[in-house]
Amino acid sequence: MSCKAPRTFRPALAMAGQNPGHDPFCANGPPGARGLHRRSLLTSCLALSAAALAGCHGPSRSRSPEQIALWPETPPGGGGPSGPEQATARGALYNITEPRLEIFRPANPNGSAVLIAAGGGYQRIGMKREAYPAARWLAARGVTAYVLVYRLPGEGWAEGPLAPLQDARRALALIGRHARRDGIDKERISLLGFSAGGHLMGMTASQWHGEGPFAPLLEKMSVPKPAGAALIYPVITLEKPYDHTATRRDLVGVNAPPRSGASVVSTESCQARISAGVSDTGR
Repeated sequence: MSCKAPRTFRPALAMAGQNPGHDPFCANGPPGARGLHRRSLLTSCLALSAAALAGCHGPSRSRSPEQIALWPETPPGGGGPSGPEQATARGALYNITEPRLEIFRPANPNGSAVLIAAGGGYQRIGMKREAYPAARWLAARGVTAYVLVYRLPGEGWAEGPLAPLQDARRALALIGRHARRDGIDKERISLLGFSAGGHLMGMTASQWHGEGPFAPLLEKMSVPKPAGAALIYPVITLEKPYDHTATRRDLVGVNAPPRSGASVVSTESCQARISAGVSDTGR
């Protein structure tokens, strides 16, 4: 099965950093709220997990009525796989030729938005079992959902393990740029990631700004600070003894020593990027 995304654009995506007592998925709450309410996050995570486990009916190709290419031309560094995009029997995408956002708009939007990244060990993207059910669940509750189809490191992209992080930062920048037009409150843009997608969203939430030759390009992007991040069964650390995952193999390599290499994984784990004075509990 193949799937090619049209280069159309109708965006908006967001959420991260809310106050205790303020549920980032709800329309009401104190203005300018900051800090993530742990109970609200856990409740939302459990509900989203249930939605993912429930599965998704229909073909594995895109079920989004709107799509937007992340990069106007060739992504940073170029390269990539040959042939059309492919999907497994379980609806996971691979051979990603055009990174993009797939947009699920609610019938009654409440001004909030979520950027979603499904997992798959950075070898595929679990759209049918993770991303699409979560996007529908959120849209049914008034949240504009943006599903990220990101470049996979092992598919010939010149930027390798940096490619998916570049795509995530670009996606967040596009959502913020068009937030007013699309009725999205920039203070209510959040992130949701599953498994390896949890690693990707965790790194994005930590305000990763880019590394390598394209770092200046990424740093110049105006990116809204996420109001919060829900990481569902995520890959958080790549350090021992948790260094035998597909995520570790694709980002760092099988025998690479810790902190090695001139890539983003020189700071291998999400927890290593939490700045001083910020608690990993969200308080």
